[in-house]
Amino acid sequence: VDDHPVDQHRHGVADDRLGPFALDIDDKTVFIQKIMTEHRIASEFYSRSVLDLRIGDYITHNLENFYVNRLPSITKLDNATFQYRVDFESVLYDLNKKLFISTDGLAEYGRTGNASDFIGDIVANMNVSGFAGGWTVGTVDSTDEKTLVFSNENCRSALMKVAEAFGLEFSIANKSISMVDSVGSITANTFEYGRNNGLYRLVREQVADQNIVTKVYGFGSVSYTHLRAHETTEQLV
Repeated sequence: VDDHPVDQHRHGVADDRLGPFALDIDDKTVFIQKIMTEHRIASEFYSRSVLDLRIGDYITHNLENFYVNRLPSITKLDNATFQYRVDFESVLYDLNKKLFISTDGLAEYGRTGNASDFIGDIVANMNVSGFAGGWTVGTVDSTDEKTLVFSNENCRSALMKVAEAFGLEFSIANKSISMVDSVGSITANTFEYGRNNGLYRLVREQVADQNIVTKVYGFGSVSYTHLRAHETTEQLV
């Protein structure tokens, strides 16, 4: 992200005193995008006063909104300096918030279909009442049918499972999910491990999945649940 102020926004703000406001950033604010795993802006900046940053606030970069899903880390350095560390995340991370269920409400089930069928299921899950909606199916390569089994997974985990099962890669742009043979383009750059070969260190890290929970799905005994026909897991409804 270039060194310049970015505007922070808030949905549904009627009082202009609450936003938007400008955040002064420098090279400590970094745009991070990794195929199928990360799409966020990691920001570290300083303020002379406490900022009114809230869950759901967002900034816009390259015509795309990036949202606050976890409250920022704040360090008071002195009486007039506050250090902020905050992640602004794309809609990719909204997929973490929705349990992937079948059309008849099962969290544990098997399904046979092609890649487009599964993407359609994920989009339908994200467009249910209670969520922001607006999700669509983008470009999806033609595939044979496969049978996949899901067990209490969120939509992001389900999307990754579909991509791996069909050997495809997914991308998301403006809530449109595409799944094709290869996302992006191949460059002429070649890196090899070892001295003078350009690649000196490899690190594998677990992608964080610790955003705020917006809905809880309960599982319990027959006394407190309704069991649907052919359902393998009882759910509180």
